[in-house]
Amino acid sequence: MSFFDLPASAIDSAKLDAFLNELMPEGLNLDYKGELTATVYETVAAMANTYGGIVLVGVDEDKSHDPPLPLLPARGVNAGDRERLVNQAYTLLHPNFALDVVPVTAAGGGQVLVVRVDPARADRPIVFTRKDSHRVFIRLEGRNAEADRSRLAALFAEPPGAAAAVAVPSNFNLLNSGQRPIDNFDGPAVALRVAVEAAIPFERIDQAVIDTELRNRLDAVLPAAPIDEWINAITARVPLPTSGRWEPPRTGYTTSHSGLAVRRWRGAYALGGERTVEAPTGAQVAVQCPWLYSGGRVSVVVDATFEPGPVLSVIDDRTVPGELRLRFKDKLTLEDVYRGFLALIETALDVVAPTVFPEILGIPAWERIGPTGYLYAFRHSPMTDQLTGIGRFVDLATYVSDKVEPNLDIQGVNPFYLPRTAVFETHEERAEVVKAWLTRLLLDMGLEGFEPDLAAM
Repeated sequence: MSFFDLPASAIDSAKLDAFLNELMPEGLNLDYKGELTATVYETVAAMANTYGGIVLVGVDEDKSHDPPLPLLPARGVNAGDRERLVNQAYTLLHPNFALDVVPVTAAGGGQVLVVRVDPARADRPIVFTRKDSHRVFIRLEGRNAEADRSRLAALFAEPPGAAAAVAVPSNFNLLNSGQRPIDNFDGPAVALRVAVEAAIPFERIDQAVIDTELRNRLDAVLPAAPIDEWINAITARVPLPTSGRWEPPRTGYTTSHSGLAVRRWRGAYALGGERTVEAPTGAQVAVQCPWLYSGGRVSVVVDATFEPGPVLSVIDDRTVPGELRLRFKDKLTLEDVYRGFLALIETALDVVAPTVFPEILGIPAWERIGPTGYLYAFRHSPMTDQLTGIGRFVDLATYVSDKVEPNLDIQGVNPFYLPRTAVFETHEERAEVVKAWLTRLLLDMGLEGFEPDLAAM
């Protein structure tokens, strides 16, 4: 469900309850605040300086989960807090910008304030000013941080209109880990995700459907997509017979309605006789256009996952072919991640979007929103505090030094977002964006000496 694209008049108690019952965790562009405190304005400023998002004031955090989930039922805040929020935002945030605050009656009787932060309305950087303190915040994964010198310079250097479009919390949000091409969400896996959107002309919204012909076109192009080539290259490192194909997922999605098409690739190694084991790589392509509560945009989300658990569970079995035991690698290389992101980007931009966007939008050309990319490691078990970080799935040992304690257990990393003003049409231009983002990722993890290897890819 997308609150950001809905008209304010369309956001009501039923839609709020439906959104909260999805139990989305706090993240880059979603935050829960039980009360109207100074941290609300800090978060609004941080989101305005980054990718935008939604702050739900009057919804407490359930901190027994990491990241926190909404604590239900929402109790809300006082009716006068909306006016106080708007007035204090005008006083505390500089320069001022149009803040969208929608009051909705909560189950507990109070009001939940749906605060929608659109960075396209902000003349960045937005400064949080309190007494003699003037601070610039940016939004990281589920928290706010003060901008460093380079981030400040980048914000001041932005041309007008270059602020990022908002990737709003929804079923297809980059930060929602619940919809991936895996079946066991309790098992360890790493996921790469790229999303791209386009605005649907207002007069086309009622006609924006994904019919049988469009689904058939999608089925026809995916076997030749770059992500299919990447999956098969990883899987083929073990010389055993494999099977895999693109098909609708059997569980996890309602795929029959007119606003959604999902195709998932899962394969298996043949172990002899009737025995098989699920291949470690998987992929998924989802296309969504307005349906029920989503609004205004058509989205393409392309996923790839690496899930070594099923193979590792049988690899010590002496009846399993030696090729599997000896040649299976339970980690991706840095180059695998780099090439995987390029394959996701080019699948989204060059294969899926040109296949479905013209029919849905009713126009031959469109203004692209995104792409945005995200790397995420699943928990080993949601019932424990044990985490399985990105370093478990990507072989980065070569870049660990004795000078810095590496953060290989990091679970998720900040998305990369392509500003609307960027040129992003050739393979080389896309490669530079991915390399720059991976450089920041590895530096944030405390790794060193990877730059020559990354430059040579």
